[in-house]
Amino acid sequence: MRRRSLPLWMLSIAAVCMISILLLVIVLIPLEWRRYGTTRWPELGDTFHARLLVKGVQAVYDEVPLLYSIDTYSRSAFYPFVQLVPPCKATKMSMSYETVQNNVRFYVTIVQRNKPITVFSDQKHFPDAEKRTRLLFASYFRGTRWWHGLVQQVRENTRDHTDYVRKIVTKWCGYSVSPRPMPVLPSYDLPRTPEEGKHYIRWLSELIGFGQLVDGWEQPVRWDVRKSYISLHCAGADRRWNTADDIVARLPLSQN
Repeated sequence: MRRRSLPLWMLSIAAVCMISILLLVIVLIPLEWRRYGTTRWPELGDTFHARLLVKGVQAVYDEVPLLYSIDTYSRSAFYPFVQLVPPCKATKMSMSYETVQNNVRFYVTIVQRNKPITVFSDQKHFPDAEKRTRLLFASYFRGTRWWHGLVQQVRENTRDHTDYVRKIVTKWCGYSVSPRPMPVLPSYDLPRTPEEGKHYIRWLSELIGFGQLVDGWEQPVRWDVRKSYISLHCAGADRRWNTADDIVARLPLSQN
């Protein structure tokens, strides 16, 4: 009898082991994966949002040497969402830039539970303020189609990050985000009249997210609309008007 009961005990132990393994696979592993997903995925989403901001700002800076704050960039047409997307668990988010040996690098820092996550851009050449002002003035006069195309280009360059952020926010953050429509393109390219010139300045300021256009010193520029041209004026390094270091650029108004 004892010799016959031994295989039954072994069979019982094997059955208990099999049931335990099945419980582990069916119950415990999914619970652990769910716990990992709910804690880890939003952090990945926040990191991708930081990468989206950095990548977008760098793409604009490659064409136009504008130095954005996070609020200004989120108001611009280059940012793909209607509103700034808050990270799911962040207590603070900041965006800045640093210059080292004539190079500029943008970065976004997200603080999650007192743990900072910082995403950096590649270093880019940083022209001096006078050259940056002249580059800005040249870009301001590129025309509506060029600016509209630049917005499309930046949106395309950041599309993968945008889609990832949108999916993460929808799945894990409890709300959805709305895509920002492309800016309305004026009926003209370059302005032809003083009225269109004034409209162009307002349109461009709103498109880049600034209350008004700025120079390489991040100071507001003055603009003037005449019958035959638009002029942009920068006070220069001394930040005083009507001195020798002032910078002036003109855009002829086409009467065609």
